[in-house]
Amino acid sequence: MKRTCWYAAMTKDEVQHSRMTFYEAGEIFEKHKDLAGRISMRNKAGFSLLELMIVVGIIAILSAIVTPNLIEWYQHQGLRSAVVELQGNLQLAKMAAVKQNRDCSVTINTGAGSYNIPCIGKGVSLGSYNGGVVFASPDGTATAGVLTFTSRGLCSPFGSICLTNRDQSAFYMTQVFISGGVVTSKWNGANWE
Repeated sequence: MKRTCWYAAMTKDEVQHSRMTFYEAGEIFEKHKDLAGRISMRNKAGFSLLELMIVVGIIAILSAIVTPNLIEWYQHQGLRSAVVELQGNLQLAKMAAVKQNRDCSVTINTGAGSYNIPCIGKGVSLGSYNGGVVFASPDGTATAGVLTFTSRGLCSPFGSICLTNRDQSAFYMTQVFISGGVVTSKWNGANWE
């Protein structure tokens, strides 16, 4: 028994002329199935060269836009890390002086770009930070000297330590007061905030 395939969108006359059995449709499919396979594979072959070139171009444009900002962020993060660690080390020196009931000195060596705190066994080189961190203030003077925390947590003499990065795009000042307080400020171009 042959089944008939009808198309709903056709008129009655078109249906009479285009009646095709499933058997006849199957024979046509068998004759042309290798052609159908090649056509469908051609559509699934992958990306064209033009598509790849457009994607590579977009990536190149985006990296050209992002790279300068990323470099600036990288340098600023190195400076910020150095400032945070300096402030933390000064607090540790103050606590060590009180705990050990003796003076604890912080020696700043601007020429070598380092500071040393023997009472807590800590020596820090600014060269280990990203962005080329150095001791310098906005007016060009460098910080030098020795800060000493007493057994009561006081600082003698009081002073400030200024840090900046290689291109001097940002300045931070860590102040140590006679009371032993440690405060960090950022230079906004006219004042310390």
